[in-house]
Amino acid sequence: MSAPSTNNNINNNSSIGNGKSFQRSVFIFVLGCFFGMQVLNFQVSHDGSLAVQHESHFSHSDNHHDAPALKTIGAENSDDASATATTSGTTNTITGSIPKDELKSLIRSELLELLQETKAELVSSTNTAATQTMVRRRQEITTNDNNVDEAKDDDDAVETAPKANPETAPKAAPAEPVPPAPATDDDSPDTTTTIAATATTATSTVINHGTIPKIPEPLVQPFTYTEEDRARNLQWKQLGRDWRLDDPEEKKVWDQLAAEQRTKWSDANGAPPQTYDKVALVSKVHSSSPFIGSVVQNMCLMKAAYNYDRNYPWIIFSTLPWKKKALERAKRWAYPANFTVVIDSEPLADVLDKMPKEEREQLESRCECCHKTNCCKDSSKLHWDWWCHEHGAGHATLSYLWQAEFRATHLWNHPALKDYKHMIWIDNDALPTKPWPRDPLTTMVDNDLVVMYDNFPQGSCGNSMLIEKMKMAYDNRAVCKLELTADGHFNSIPCKEDQNKLTRFGLIHGMFHITDLDVYRDPVNLEMNRLLTQHKGYKFSRQWDDQIAVTVVPAMVAPERAWDMRRNGFNMSMAHNGNLDGKEKNSRWSYTIWWKYFNHTWPLASRMCSDVMTFAG
Repeated sequence: MSAPSTNNNINNNSSIGNGKSFQRSVFIFVLGCFFGMQVLNFQVSHDGSLAVQHESHFSHSDNHHDAPALKTIGAENSDDASATATTSGTTNTITGSIPKDELKSLIRSELLELLQETKAELVSSTNTAATQTMVRRRQEITTNDNNVDEAKDDDDAVETAPKANPETAPKAAPAEPVPPAPATDDDSPDTTTTIAATATTATSTVINHGTIPKIPEPLVQPFTYTEEDRARNLQWKQLGRDWRLDDPEEKKVWDQLAAEQRTKWSDANGAPPQTYDKVALVSKVHSSSPFIGSVVQNMCLMKAAYNYDRNYPWIIFSTLPWKKKALERAKRWAYPANFTVVIDSEPLADVLDKMPKEEREQLESRCECCHKTNCCKDSSKLHWDWWCHEHGAGHATLSYLWQAEFRATHLWNHPALKDYKHMIWIDNDALPTKPWPRDPLTTMVDNDLVVMYDNFPQGSCGNSMLIEKMKMAYDNRAVCKLELTADGHFNSIPCKEDQNKLTRFGLIHGMFHITDLDVYRDPVNLEMNRLLTQHKGYKFSRQWDDQIAVTVVPAMVAPERAWDMRRNGFNMSMAHNGNLDGKEKNSRWSYTIWWKYFNHTWPLASRMCSDVMTFAG
């Protein structure tokens, strides 16, 4: 092996010298701009003439004792309009009467001359440095290539077999052409090809001494608007976003992708999933418009993540009746599972008429004028989108305040749920990001659990009135502190006899949980949840919401049967408000943007749901 070349050191030293020259030029140029009197020295002689001394600071001469150039301009009070010039060595003297404009012009020309000299110096320094850098890099490449060639020569020296004569060697039969892959109408990225290409790049990279290894390209797709996106938008305009439901071949593709997903993700190792009786998927919205898009999106993602082979029915509680077109569309996306919309409230005018006078006046005072976009003194015209203030709970619309009350008290004994034992509650903005690797219902049934929750704690209850309500429902018993054990179970610490304040009562996150409705429908527990909103409370309140209702029951009756999903082996990765399972940040806050980057990691959902991905979450 030959020794490495030492030219690199020479080039480096040369470039350093040029760098100093470049820095000196810039420094002198700055001094010339800010301290022009150092470059142009104006001197007044004894006869009143003005001398302009010009010394070039950009000469490369080593003789620092050369006489500077000198220009003298006649005194301003001279009546002689003529000008004489004498030259002595490097000194030029001009005497005479010169107007101020000409004097300014002369000074300007001197400055322009300095600028041109500086520019030439900068260009020369830059070109020299760039040339030396290119030479140095070429020498490095040549050195590395020589090292590789010498290594190959050493390997060839070990080989003892003679080389074959290309003229006498038998010719190999031509390879058969590889048939092209069958064309499909799949809009999702080809992840198999991407992964294979990335792996090849990573393994075939040759790392030489002195070179930077190649980095495999990430699997994340770039966030760009492609021709495929334009074609899909055109297809939506022509056929609609639901066109896949009318394509008979799509169901075959979905079945194939679902079968592949079971083998990769399911804990059943590809076996058909086990289904249970009396199970329902439940959520709540205010109306079909504008929520139909988010409902369809959520149903599609849940179908791809969990419900494809189980077909558990959907029950959507809604404050306002749905439009027929929206209802039919939702049913098509839920099929073959059943889809039902349940109206959970009377019209707001009827609700207000039935309220006692004092409670109605209290509501009108809360909603009188509390939001910039909805500031109106006429509270008799309240509507569901009216913003209202509540002490300790901030501002919220009447529709949001109603859903908090409904889920806390009225949900558990609703007639629409009387035939079901297990309720999988999913907020409309809680969206799956991958297939569920395990079935949480199996764990619920096998361990006779009261609740399985995706996140705990999501805040805490600090209202000590909860102690009074618990004692009223549970025979003078109350829990003042609620913790989570290492294995993910509740640990309820009772209140002391004289204790009237909560220590720390953590709450189950309401966005996703699975509950045993038979336990919550027990008369004692129903009374507890009724007292939450109706004992020393008022209608349309957010202080006593669903998270307290879901948490209090297992904390009081069976804390050991309330399990955290993560701590029991369930990583569901549900996206909600920019987080996954309420525990860590998602890579993208917006679900639609996350989908743009990562939908290729979930082939079944990418095929089924890309056309209906409109809700950011």
